[in-house]
Amino acid sequence: MTLPIALTLSIAVVAVAAFVSGRFRLETVAIGLLLALLFLFVSVEMPDARAQPGMVFAGFANTGLITLMALLIVARGLTETGALSRVADVINRMARHRRWMVFVLLLLVAALTSSLINNTPIVLIFIPILILVASDRLPPSRTLIPLSYASILGGMTTLVGSSTNLIAAGVAVDLGLPPFDFFAFTIPGLVVAGAGLVYVTAVLPWLLPKLKTEAVTPVESRQFVTELEVRSDAPAVGEASIGGMFPSLQEMTVFSVRRGLDTYLFPFDDVALQAGDVLVVALARTRFPAILGSLGGVFRTARIRAENEANFFAEAVVTVDSPFTQTPPMTPETFRRRTGCTILGLRRTRLTNRRVRPLEVPLQSGDMLLVEGTQSAVGELRQSGIVVPTEWRQSQLPPVKFRWRAAGIFLGTVLAASSGLVPVVVAAVAGAFSMIASGTLSVGRALGAIDGRVALPVAAMLGLSGAMQMSGAAQWVADGAVRAMEMFGFGPAAMMSALFLVTAITTDMLTNNAAALLYMPIAIGIAQILGVDPFPFAVTVIFGANMSFSTPIGYQTNLLVMGPAGYRGRHYLRSGPPLTLICWGTFTLFVPWYYGIA
Repeated sequence: MTLPIALTLSIAVVAVAAFVSGRFRLETVAIGLLLALLFLFVSVEMPDARAQPGMVFAGFANTGLITLMALLIVARGLTETGALSRVADVINRMARHRRWMVFVLLLLVAALTSSLINNTPIVLIFIPILILVASDRLPPSRTLIPLSYASILGGMTTLVGSSTNLIAAGVAVDLGLPPFDFFAFTIPGLVVAGAGLVYVTAVLPWLLPKLKTEAVTPVESRQFVTELEVRSDAPAVGEASIGGMFPSLQEMTVFSVRRGLDTYLFPFDDVALQAGDVLVVALARTRFPAILGSLGGVFRTARIRAENEANFFAEAVVTVDSPFTQTPPMTPETFRRRTGCTILGLRRTRLTNRRVRPLEVPLQSGDMLLVEGTQSAVGELRQSGIVVPTEWRQSQLPPVKFRWRAAGIFLGTVLAASSGLVPVVVAAVAGAFSMIASGTLSVGRALGAIDGRVALPVAAMLGLSGAMQMSGAAQWVADGAVRAMEMFGFGPAAMMSALFLVTAITTDMLTNNAAALLYMPIAIGIAQILGVDPFPFAVTVIFGANMSFSTPIGYQTNLLVMGPAGYRGRHYLRSGPPLTLICWGTFTLFVPWYYGIA
């Protein structure tokens, strides 16, 4: 092992550990990775004569990343004009007396549309419909994980189906493979995804438990924990507890009363409310306006209300890399300044000490917030990167006068990309330009669709992928892998199967994009050593990196369904590994044969 190889692999190990740990923001790790690679290229002479410090930033010009950013703009235009909501309306009308049929149809539609656009808005749109058609046999806890999985499976069937496909294909091209066309791996993708969809629709709902969840409760009646400060003019001032409860506060559950440095816990004995007391309570969403108006509230002290503009309530889920989950965590005041929305209450995925205030404990991914803001501020939450609203109501969507225009641009982009007349990157950039030039999206809204939490880590991992290639680290790992597998009598087909499984395991611990970028140069190196076509090995990495089923943080849609259905991590561990094994088995039996790999 040479010095460049040792240093490159060391950087890779540290970067992967930092990404997996969750202790740092993805953007911070990405910038640190870029800096480490710069020092590597400056201080060590690489075996590849092309290696220059500027190559570290070549990922920002990767065609896969550019295509992804452009398609995010196209998808934003499609969703914000309400074009996708028409599909939801049709399914909604069918849902009254055909619950099982609608469930299966919904999963198939989610898989199909996810092969063409980003699946996050698709899942957000269809979550309320699955809740609407819920029954005793098909509660949300049995349908929402299947919805997420179906969207992921659909995304692995075309080049533009997921960011993983685009980014990994771009790296493969940089490593010498010819450009991928729109349907480059659609047939094997349909076979693997089809086997997975059979499990997701026919078996998985019965493996998942019936959970007691508030998802089937009318949205206005869901319970949230908040803090209320008793004002001096509140009717409850001077009221003493009777039987451990306060008679005028029957519409809420009072957990504690904080008075200066003292905290009184339920049941309350000989406690009389005083002005300035802070109550930690749980109450229904519909009661927030009345209660806050009569008692005041700690979360209400800096509420924003634009003149002549009504405020909206919305529920939002805390994402994996949200500033709320970092150290130190984001404060409600900072959230208000950055988003224009106020946190009114929260619902946690796990219990906390009743003696602490609700936001004294850092939030966890999957926690739900009840926020208030103007219609425009609530709409902008989707681009904040802090939380993701789980409601997609028509009242929160912009006017739909550009609906058909957006649908036409989207279809034109897909047809141009799939026809092969122009490269996919050209079709995507043209589609993004058309969304802006036609007035369907403003420049600001279009730029807001470009997610820096995706672009920066991907660009950094692209730099690492290039460094592994230029330092010889990828070839060194590939040589070792081939020697080890040949010792056990593995041929090329068995090596493809093993590569798929290793990538699938890694993607649940890391991220799908990072796993694809980490293994792509190794996969190409293995194919070159074996003297076989490297394209099937590139497809192997793409499929394996899409197997984000076993953890809620494996893919964003897994996290989106966690709160509404009341899931915990164990439910993903119960449902995800069987799906991964089914896809792996199908891949092993079909894909090497399809590509002629023995």
